[in-house]
Amino acid sequence: MVPEKKAQRVIVFNSQRMTYADAKKAVAQIKPRVVFHCSDEGGEATNWFWGTQQFLYLKQYSHGRFFAPSNNKVQIPLGFMTGAFQHPPWNQEVMNITKRSIPWSFVGNLKQDRFHMLEEFTLAMPQGLSKTDGSVSPQEMSAIYNSSVFVPNGRGQVSLDCFRLYEAIFAGCIPVIVSTQQELKKLFPTMVNIHPF
Repeated sequence: MVPEKKAQRVIVFNSQRMTYADAKKAVAQIKPRVVFHCSDEGGEATNWFWGTQQFLYLKQYSHGRFFAPSNNKVQIPLGFMTGAFQHPPWNQEVMNITKRSIPWSFVGNLKQDRFHMLEEFTLAMPQGLSKTDGSVSPQEMSAIYNSSVFVPNGRGQVSLDCFRLYEAIFAGCIPVIVSTQQELKKLFPTMVNIHPF
């Protein structure tokens, strides 16, 4: 007789769409093995960091308060824009960095420090490409990044951690972040000394 496998219960929630009370109730009822906490770029969900002895807690964004020494709490990457790297159309190989035709590119909205960031990149390397009008599809964005060497990464609504970092890495680009060492350690506490950017 083959022993019956225990069901592996997982909860995924977005703290902008679910209250802490509802999330806590769901965790108590379902007793998950893994909890994914999506969103919280601004770090408003400080009371959501309950004890995680009973489950693995995977969370997007770090705000310094999130990480206490624990094997049960892990910061996860944000990911990338839906449709950007699907197979197909993402059937191209990542181009060798020495064969890329665009010195730098930026696809996205202008907010926070991004206008200044793009001014500086344009002064340093005028041959770069900036698409800020919202006309670029996810597939076009991935093709542009696959032809680019650098991708400047400015602040999102609050944080320097944004999809662009991971999109650039996936396309083989070098993402550029301008930050203090203190902010980098707070944003990427487990990654500062291991990532090439």
